Amino acid sequence: PRRNQGIAGRFTYAYDSRYFAEFNFGYNGSERFAAHERYGFFPSFGLGYIISNEDFWIPLRNTVDKLKFKLTYGLVGNDAIGSSEDRFYYLSEVNPNDGNRDQFFGTDYDNHMNGVSVSRYPNIYITWEKSKKVNLGFELGMFNSALEIQTDFFYERRTQIYQPRAHIPSSMGLSAGVSANIGEASSRGIDLSANYSYIANKDFWIKGMGNFTLAKGRYEVYEELDYASYGQGYRSRIGQAINHNYGYIAERLFIDVNDVANSPSQTSFNGGAMPGDIKYKDLNGDGKITDEDQTFLGYPNQPEITYGFGFSAGYKGFDLSMFFQGNARVSFFIDPRNTSPFVNYDAGDRIGVQQCLDVIANDHWSENNRDIYAFW
Repeated sequence: PRRNQGIAGRFTYAYDSRYFAEFNFGYNGSERFAAHERYGFFPSFGLGYIISNEDFWIPLRNTVDKLKFKLTYGLVGNDAIGSSEDRFYYLSEVNPNDGNRDQFFGTDYDNHMNGVSVSRYPNIYITWEKSKKVNLGFELGMFNSALEIQTDFFYERRTQIYQPRAHIPSSMGLSAGVSANIGEASSRGIDLSANYSYIANKDFWIKGMGNFTLAKGRYEVYEELDYASYGQGYRSRIGQAINHNYGYIAERLFIDVNDVANSPSQTSFNGGAMPGDIKYKDLNGDGKITDEDQTFLGYPNQPEITYGFGFSAGYKGFDLSMFFQGNARVSFFIDPRNTSPFVNYDAGDRIGVQQCLDVIANDHWSENNRDIYAFW
């Protein structure tokens, strides 16, 4: 069994239905860290003020019956870092029966034994990933709460993110990678929701609702090579979204053999190109396509925008509800699981994996249709 310890507390205060305060704390311990890094204290507090309950607001209550401002700040700890198989970071992990480090010996080399390898080196300084969160918002009710609007602005700063070290010299002779709490990332955005209710009479009512969320995150600190000094700043993760696709930029398709011959070489990338193949962009200008020409593509693979809207209505005991939702500012690699609507994907169904929409299947390059911007 895995073991964690913790104690939590909560204190609340309210005065005259106008002023509110709350303080929470958690003191948590994780078995994954060494004794001096095992425990963390994570407090949070919140403040609220309902200005519409003030006496001077009485003349406005027929229009704005509720207006509340709120602010929260908190520090959160996360011990679910790295791989779940790395249970105790302060201890080394050794494989005494590694078949990849086997040896043959004896007079005729007819004896064989597996070798020993280090999977993880001990690090007594691995500790909690921490996150500071700030939320500022308001709640608005109008026309006897027929219209309700909630808006929240949020900011989060994650520190001590567990990441691989990039600057470990090979002269140290390490056989396994080394990671540490060195990364930092931030996210910010807005969360908006609105509801409107209308009751015509005892038999008929209608309600509309909608929500919108914009959230953008990026790496602030990431240990990596100094790509800028090599003229390859486009490879740096700093300033990029955490869940960002990484790869080659496809410019178009090759027209003919002359186009292939006069373009940057792709022999080291895919064994050579032919007419109709994808032509990739030579970002570093060295005349060939290599790993150094990869960069961040499109939007993150997690939506930066999510939204939804709908309505419900009732009449004499009958009711109807509809709700639509979607997302935007997201990129994904084209795959039947992402492009085929209303298909329940089964990992064992190879037909489901290989199926293709007609609009894609028919949009292809050929000798008779040398469209350099064809889908494939």
